Amino acid sequence: MKPYIEKINPNSDMTWRLEHYLSLEESYELKCGWHYHHEYELVLCHDPGGALQCTAVSGDHCYEQAHNTLVLYGPGLPHMMSGYVHAKKDMPVSNHILWFDPRWIEKLIQTEPALQLLDNILKRSKNGIKFSQQCTEQVSQLLRETQQLSPARQFSHIVNILLCLAEDDDAQLLTSSSYNYNLPDDGSSQLSRLKKLQSYIEKNYQRQIKIIEICQELHMSESSVYRLFERHFMESFADHLKRYRIGKACEKIINTELPIALIAEQTGFANLSNFNRQFKQQKQMTPSQFRSMFRHNRTKKKPTHKRWLHS
Repeated sequence: MKPYIEKINPNSDMTWRLEHYLSLEESYELKCGWHYHHEYELVLCHDPGGALQCTAVSGDHCYEQAHNTLVLYGPGLPHMMSGYVHAKKDMPVSNHILWFDPRWIEKLIQTEPALQLLDNILKRSKNGIKFSQQCTEQVSQLLRETQQLSPARQFSHIVNILLCLAEDDDAQLLTSSSYNYNLPDDGSSQLSRLKKLQSYIEKNYQRQIKIIEICQELHMSESSVYRLFERHFMESFADHLKRYRIGKACEKIINTELPIALIAEQTGFANLSNFNRQFKQQKQMTPSQFRSMFRHNRTKKKPTHKRWLHS
């Protein structure tokens, strides 16, 4: 299932947007469809009463949403949530969400060299990043303070938040491969090559792909193509393709009822045993266990529908 784009703001000159969402009901279904943004999205979940029974999916990674979960989604990274909330009136579930524009942060880094350390965290966000509890507590306080400020005074707080994220040595990548659905092209030849490369893999991953095909598609030498993978994906061509196929398999496992054997065949694996082995190496669980993890919340009794309030 292809994700849909969720537009944050029709205003093209938006630099950032900060929202705080509070639950209105004690019990409701929490459902956020398979989507992505052109912006970076930082999501902080508040659930002090342990009311959430929710599974979040980021790319090909599935995890349980809980109190003080802080995640950064890069532009073009598809994600979703599905589950239920059984909250108490005095302990509501809420989310702080910060969106910020890629062009704004890139220009800011170019203008101020001291902010170069943000580059790494922005690149890693293509895979989605989950932050440590220590970092989450710092960012949580900053988000609460930022919300009360004027836009002009929010600026320094938002930069401080980004620096906290960049300095978190215990942050963990979520997905096994990066995503970039429909990212706007900045006109650079390098970005154009990367988009062409990923488009080719997207169209042909179900079959065997040889490196010579990539060379012909990009009009590059074999050594240049290998360097392209190492520089931008930080892995070899073979590892990238394997991770991409496992990622596509995860999407099908989550979003369809197709048999595991058929999914293995559709994602380019010659036999089921090889697929099972590689899947377990990457996800530390079998494909069937991965599907069961996501379905866990769907088996629970369905309460009332979702309602949220902007604070």
